[in-house]
Amino acid sequence: KNHSGKPVKDLYPESESDLKFTGYSFNEINKMDLDCLFLALPDRVSSNVFKKLKAKKVIDLSSAHRSSKGWTYGLTEINSKNIKHSRLLANPGCYATAAILSAYPVKDVIDYAVFSGISGYSGAGKKPCLRNDPENLKKDILAYSLKDHKHQEEIGNIIGKRIGFTPHVAEFFRGIIITSHIILNKNISEKQILNIFKKFYSGSDFIEITESIPELKSVRNTNKCIIGGFKIDKHNRLVIVSVIDNLLKGAAGQAVQNMNLMLGFPQRKGVGLNGKKIMV
Repeated sequence: KNHSGKPVKDLYPESESDLKFTGYSFNEINKMDLDCLFLALPDRVSSNVFKKLKAKKVIDLSSAHRSSKGWTYGLTEINSKNIKHSRLLANPGCYATAAILSAYPVKDVIDYAVFSGISGYSGAGKKPCLRNDPENLKKDILAYSLKDHKHQEEIGNIIGKRIGFTPHVAEFFRGIIITSHIILNKNISEKQILNIFKKFYSGSDFIEITESIPELKSVRNTNKCIIGGFKIDKHNRLVIVSVIDNLLKGAAGQAVQNMNLMLGFPQRKGVGLNGKKIMV
C-alpha cells in the first residue's frame, strides 16, 4: 500500500513495465474471482494473509508452506505431474532450486552431498543489512548461516539423503552459483553421469546440460538453469556446478512457470526462452 499508484519503474528503474502498484484490500481481491494468486511476502505474513484470501489457485513464494501438508512443492522439472493438478503451490527457494536440480537425477547413487552456494546480494532482501550493502561487500564474499539454513532442510527433504549446505553472498546483484560435492555410493563414470542428466532433463524447456563449467553471465535475466562440470575424483566425489538467476528461476520466473502448468499453458509462456532476457 505504501507504493499504491506509483509506477513500478520508480522503485525498479531497470523494469520495462508501465504498470503501477495497486493497494487492493482483501475484500476487493476476494471479489475478483482470481484464477491464480501469487504471495510474495515474509514467511509469517504469508501464513496469516493466505487465510484471508480467496483464489482458485495460490502460489506462495515464501518458505512458509514448502513442507506443509496440502501444499505441492513447485520445482517444475521434478514435480510437474503433481503441479498440474495442485491448488496450493509452494515455490522453491532460490538456493534449493539450483542445488536440487544439480543432484536430483543421481539421487539414487548419492551417499551424501555438500552444496556450496554463492548468491548476489539481491537474495538478502530489501531490508538494509550487511549482506545486501554493496559497500560492505566490495571486493569480498561473506559466508553466513554455517548450519541450519532453512534451505538445507528443504534440499534434504527433496533429495532424501544426508546433505550439508553453506551459503555465501558476493558483491554482484543477481545470480546464484552452486558447487555440488556429491559422494557417490557406487562406481560410475563421468560419461554415465552426463548421460543420466541429459536423459532426465531432455524434455525441460529451461535446463541446459553442458560438460563445461557454467557461468553466471549466461543465465542472468533468464529463467534458465545451466548444469555442468561433471567431474569425479579419486575419492569418488562427483563435482557439479549449476547456475541460475535467483530472481527468476529462483523466484518469479519459476512461479510463472508453475502457474502456466497449473492453468494449462505452455511452460515457457511469458517467461522467455532460448536465452531471451526478461526483467524482474
